[in-house]
Amino acid sequence: MTKAGIKSPQPIQDSDYRTTCPICGTEQSLDQAGVSDDESGFNTTYDCTSGCGPILIVSDWSEQNPQEGAGYRIGDWVVRNPRDLFFFQTGLSKQVVFPASPAALGGGPEQ
Repeated sequence: MTKAGIKSPQPIQDSDYRTTCPICGTEQSLDQAGVSDDESGFNTTYDCTSGCGPILIVSDWSEQNPQEGAGYRIGDWVVRNPRDLFFFQTGLSKQVVFPASPAALGGGPEQ
C-alpha cells in the first residue's frame, strides 16, 4: 500500500491496514497477507492468509480501464478492496475507512 502514496506523520506499514477476506471472512492485516506483483509490475495483489484469493489489489492508474465501483484512485494508483479497508496508527484519534469497492475484483456491484 505504500506505493499508493498515502501520507502520514509516521511511516505507513502494511500492518496499519486491516480488511476481511470476501470468501472466508477472516480478518487480517495486510502484513499477514501473501503479496505478489504481476509480470508487468503494474498490479500488486494481497492474498488471504487462508489462500482463498485476493483481499486487495493496488494497480497503476495508467494501466486501468476502470469501471465504476472498481476502487479508489490515490495519486497514480487505484486501490481495489472487495471489503472495507481500515487504516489506523497509534496516535491517530480515529481510524480511516475505505468502504468496499463493489467491483474491486472485476465483477459487478453484487460482488
